[in-house]
Amino acid sequence: MARLEQMIDEIKGLRNETNHRSSLRILTLLQNNKKLFLEGVDSDYLEMALKNFEDLCDTPSKEYNTPGYIRDYQKSYESLMFHLNKVF
Repeated sequence: MARLEQMIDEIKGLRNETNHRSSLRILTLLQNNKKLFLEGVDSDYLEMALKNFEDLCDTPSKEYNTPGYIRDYQKSYESLMFHLNKVF
């Protein structure tokens, strides 16, 4: 459980970094630790969160700083944190 808590803390640190690198980091954490996240998060939601962050990562670079990208990042991030906060 300590490892999951550490990853959640890392994700919490990315709250205000609405950029492509943060999206990639969150996606990588979710993908590489899927089994661990499934201990606390519903599998259907985890799949949706993965899809949301994959979509953000697939966004063309010219759109990284647009209000739409920032809004989508914040929406995906807040949804993820809502579910992760249920774990702890």
